[in-house]
Amino acid sequence: MFLRVLNKRQCTFAFLNTVRLPPALHKEALPYQTCAQFSSTKAARNVLSTLNAITSVKKDELEKQGEQYRTLGKELQHALDSQPSQAERIRLLLQGSSSWNQLSAPGGTRRSRRAQLSHDSQPDLVEMLRSSSRGYSSGNEPTQESDRRRRRGKQAKQPVTNRHDQLFELAEVSPMNLYRYYEQSKVDPTLSTGVLENWESKLRQALETQGVKHEYAALFGRLVSERLSDTSMTTNPLNAPNSEADDGLAEVEVVGRAEQHEQRKEWESRVFQKASVTPAQLLQVLDSKFGSPVAVNALEDLRDRVEDFCVEFREQYSFDIAVVHVCVKEVLKREILSVEQSATLKEIVANPIYLSKLADILNIRFKALDEWSWGKESIPVEMRRQLNGKYRVFMHDEMTQAIFLEFIGMQWSLFLKRAFLQFFNALAWTKPSEMTKSDHDHRAYFLEAEGDTGIASELRSKYESQYFMSQLQDMIDSGTKGYGDDNITKETNQTGRNPLEIKQSLLHLLFTESLMANRIHKGSVVVQSDFKWFGPSLPHATILTILKFFGVDQSWLTFFEKFLQAPLRFIQDGPNGLVQQRKCGIPMSHALSDVFGESVLFCLDYAVNQATGGAVLYRLRDDFWFWGQEDECSKAWTAITSFADVAGLGMNPEKTGAA
Repeated sequence: MFLRVLNKRQCTFAFLNTVRLPPALHKEALPYQTCAQFSSTKAARNVLSTLNAITSVKKDELEKQGEQYRTLGKELQHALDSQPSQAERIRLLLQGSSSWNQLSAPGGTRRSRRAQLSHDSQPDLVEMLRSSSRGYSSGNEPTQESDRRRRRGKQAKQPVTNRHDQLFELAEVSPMNLYRYYEQSKVDPTLSTGVLENWESKLRQALETQGVKHEYAALFGRLVSERLSDTSMTTNPLNAPNSEADDGLAEVEVVGRAEQHEQRKEWESRVFQKASVTPAQLLQVLDSKFGSPVAVNALEDLRDRVEDFCVEFREQYSFDIAVVHVCVKEVLKREILSVEQSATLKEIVANPIYLSKLADILNIRFKALDEWSWGKESIPVEMRRQLNGKYRVFMHDEMTQAIFLEFIGMQWSLFLKRAFLQFFNALAWTKPSEMTKSDHDHRAYFLEAEGDTGIASELRSKYESQYFMSQLQDMIDSGTKGYGDDNITKETNQTGRNPLEIKQSLLHLLFTESLMANRIHKGSVVVQSDFKWFGPSLPHATILTILKFFGVDQSWLTFFEKFLQAPLRFIQDGPNGLVQQRKCGIPMSHALSDVFGESVLFCLDYAVNQATGGAVLYRLRDDFWFWGQEDECSKAWTAITSFADVAGLGMNPEKTGAA
């Protein structure tokens, strides 16, 4: 199907346009004799094992693309064979070419291929060709997005040039011009058929060339795998999430502490049971919280930014050596990999050739984001005892999967931190009452502080820089965040302080505020609490409903849902242990988990701010403090418990108290 004989030069060109190879995989740079000579040494063994693993992953990704192309090609060929009209064959070729361009593009959609090749899909064809023509036309044709933004008085975003229109580039054809010729041929009998015949030939040739590329990419992948396997390197650190631990536990029965079994039973009862949440009721509460005129305007601005980012992320973002290097460093800090995986990853990060090859794999995977999954194998999970005696459950992701998810989580974290900060500084977020002019004049007179805005403004600035959305990243490589009481680490974040120092600073602020309130108001109330089993108990319906409320599109919601519903297996149960799908909660030490948790609790922060008329909830992840006068604390507590009930969260009575 779509396969023709090419000469040697054409074959080489076709392959090199499909697969980018580092010099280490060429025969001149990595001869067989050199591999065999050093395969007995530890260094050479690690090098060859890593190359074999990376090549295997890339080959699998290319095979997936090839299978998608062959499926589309068979359907297209069947439709062409049954169509005698040249004009209709042009239409089918246009639809087939546009379908493949969207399948291979980062922001591509996954419409039904049969619907794309039907006679009833011409309106969709116009939109597909308009998207594919961005590299050829002036880009001034209106779209639904630009019309919507124009109606709201906002500047329409310039269309992004699609760099993945491979088939139209090979055919040297403007898809929209060809579509217009096709439309004109139906009503104009004088139109030359020679032009249409020429373009039909070019499109067929482009489809054939693309098929040859996939054939030779698969052939070369098999050859490289055979060359590397000849050196007796059978281990694959990328695709063996925790083989070392599984092998050891297959022979030794691990008993564990009594509290470990108790906490595991509690964890399983929460994670593998679907939480009872009513999305419609949650949406109703969100609409009421964000229902004031200023809140509606701020929310619409937030949704616009989120909708734009959903598209821009998939069209403009990609992996390169620098991005992979940063993601690898963050993954190593999170300690979610086995010892063997961490050692391999440290070796990769020190070699630009490995990073370049890894970037190729991840870009292929990112282009097929709609087809992403955890894979056929289950994800091993391990219970680790923390310094405070509690056990936390960590997932051992496959290595490239961990880097891929870190990149997506990091970019969403950076974006949402900026977006939520803009909402925080908008009129919708109620600010504390300012000093009257008389009080301001008195302060300026006695303190000689002209222009000083007072304590309230300083506290707001401190809250914004240190405590607001503290688990989201301000900048790339700003450091991972600790989790509650069990995190005692020297890792610092973007403020230059570690989580323990930030918590100590918060407690110092609480003590100071209490002293001032006792002097001025003759007393104050302090409330402290957190959510019980917040990570394992956070309902998936709550996460997806709130993200959709903020404007996240369906393609990203589908990806997030797949990420949340991971197939899990406890390492302690051995390689044949029971595999269960996660139905509730978020995994530990993942950037996306921070994104989900902070997005949900942002709504809680705003609810408390609105209920109290300008006060703020000091929060570090799900641990929170609130202080003030009794009536103010009562309003804040009512807002907290009301949101927790509708979001499917429960308060922790062991850590809840007031004084």
